[in-house]
Amino acid sequence: MGLTQDGDRVSLECAGGDTVRAGYVVGCDGAHSTVRSQVGIDFVGKQYETHILLADVQLTNAPGDTLNGITNEKGVVLLIPFGDGWFRAIVVGPIARAGAR
Repeated sequence: MGLTQDGDRVSLECAGGDTVRAGYVVGCDGAHSTVRSQVGIDFVGKQYETHILLADVQLTNAPGDTLNGITNEKGVVLLIPFGDGWFRAIVVGPIARAGAR
């Protein structure tokens, strides 16, 4: 939500009203980076037309301990197992764009 820095630290104003102070901040939040815009750094390059969502999720009814994938006209969903019911979910296509809103 907000970012300021002084000579020693960075203060981050988070959603929900919390403030976190740290020695540094790394912005890994894509082409529309809040961190980058807060510090005044332009995006160099161009965005991909493809929308991709990544999430690490724990599933109660896991599909198994092998790679699972589903594809249709709405896009592709891959579930990659980590163990103990945890999966990396990768969603590509129009369905990912809808989920990002």
